[in-house]
Amino acid sequence: MSNSKKQTLLEQQYRDRELIVRVYVLYRLLIASAFLALAVVPELSLLMNIEPLPWFSISIAFYIATAILTAVIVFKHVSTNELSTQLMLWTDILLLPLIMISSSDFAFSIGMLLVLAFLLGSLSLQHGYIVRALAATTFLIIAYWLSQHFSTGANLTLQNIATLGLSYLMLGFLSSMLARHLNITENIVLQQHLSLKNQIDVNAFIIQQLHSGALIIDQAHRIQSGNEAAWRLLGKRPEEEFMPLKAISGGLESLLQQWRTSTESLQHESARMPFNHSAAVRFCGFGSKTRGGILITLEDQSEIDKQVQLKKLASLGKLTAGVAHEIRNPLSAIHQATQLLEESTRQDSQQERLLEIIQTNTRRMNSQVEEILQ
Repeated sequence: MSNSKKQTLLEQQYRDRELIVRVYVLYRLLIASAFLALAVVPELSLLMNIEPLPWFSISIAFYIATAILTAVIVFKHVSTNELSTQLMLWTDILLLPLIMISSSDFAFSIGMLLVLAFLLGSLSLQHGYIVRALAATTFLIIAYWLSQHFSTGANLTLQNIATLGLSYLMLGFLSSMLARHLNITENIVLQQHLSLKNQIDVNAFIIQQLHSGALIIDQAHRIQSGNEAAWRLLGKRPEEEFMPLKAISGGLESLLQQWRTSTESLQHESARMPFNHSAAVRFCGFGSKTRGGILITLEDQSEIDKQVQLKKLASLGKLTAGVAHEIRNPLSAIHQATQLLEESTRQDSQQERLLEIIQTNTRRMNSQVEEILQ
């Protein structure tokens, strides 16, 4: 994964969280509209058997004000999404239990509104889940205590309180565990991304150092990557990303088509095929038929000729060394035999002259053999 892909992924995550925050804002505006209707139309309060207690009106007023304020903050980008979500969620934790006290038969439903608020807030925040769950449960218990001691008319039972409290705590616990799991997964993915990026960089470096040209194309014959040797042998480099192969070399495109029509399996490497006066080409597929690619190897003919010449010279050197060795042995024998003749017999001047000629030429040939061996 390149830096641009990583940046794209981060941008997508930011857009997803921003969408969740906006949904949360609209959700709170919808609740605020319902509360506003209860405050403006007294008949609705009477119909729903809601007690017009002082803290009920104050709580509704604060809730409507914060709903409008956070909507302006989010849609006008006045602050960060995290701060806006914190403000909305803590407002819901504080005010919704107070509104429950005067909601008569709808008290439990008001409590369930906070469950959905918890869910939306947890999706957009990354920490503090347990603390918020404990705070919501605490305010819920306080609201129950107030409803029992001040006869507010709220139809709340211990079963309702236990259900709502456990819902808050379970949501907080599950959100915390999910966030931890996501962080671990994100770290693993990041490590894998770094390892893969390092491996890709090493492979790219190795390919660039090759004397042979290397091209990687996709199934549509578009160039994915290549090294400097390939551009040198082709005499042209792509002017744009994912450029078609035929735009660089029509001859190479023709050879590729011939190979693809002549083989059933793209995994099979082609034989060495002459491309032009300075290069030969090989093709080899990899991956699947739909998502794989083709590796094109361009072998520099001049480099191949140099290697062949070096092999010939190496063979000639071995042959020369062997011949020189075979010549040197008889020369040594002749030289020793001449020395023995000089020491064992009395020679006249003519024989001495002949022996001297033999020794002189023997030493001369031996020195030439030594020069060849060096």
